[in-house]
Amino acid sequence: MRIAKILFLTGFFAGFSPFAPGTIGSIMGIIFYLLFPGGFHSWLLFLVLTYFAIRLSGESYELFLEKDSDRIIIDEILGMWLALLITSSKGFYHILEAFLIFRFLDIYKPFYVDRMERFEGGWGVVVDDLWAGLITGIIMRVFFV
Repeated sequence: MRIAKILFLTGFFAGFSPFAPGTIGSIMGIIFYLLFPGGFHSWLLFLVLTYFAIRLSGESYELFLEKDSDRIIIDEILGMWLALLITSSKGFYHILEAFLIFRFLDIYKPFYVDRMERFEGGWGVVVDDLWAGLITGIIMRVFFV
């Protein structure tokens, strides 16, 4: 069971990449969007995965011996996927723009994104990236789509 939790939280071990694991997680979020581009089933899958991400991220200290390990990339996957679900565009340039905006928000954490990390347990691990994804989706809807 421990391996299954690590597999899920690290995006099939992609979080162990020595180079930019958060960026890799964001790219995986794009892949999820291309596989599940929208509609009821995509949103349902997104919500189920978000539930498990929050729940299992709360146990991440026992797995990685740190509260919000860089190895956990399920939050980036879900945040990027949320941004694209809101944007609902499959165009290459729209996806690229959403990716760049999301990465900026995830790295620099403006618009209260940094405050979301203060939540307890798995909420603090996942919600900041969901907030960044929500803001990205709104920006894309208002200015680009």
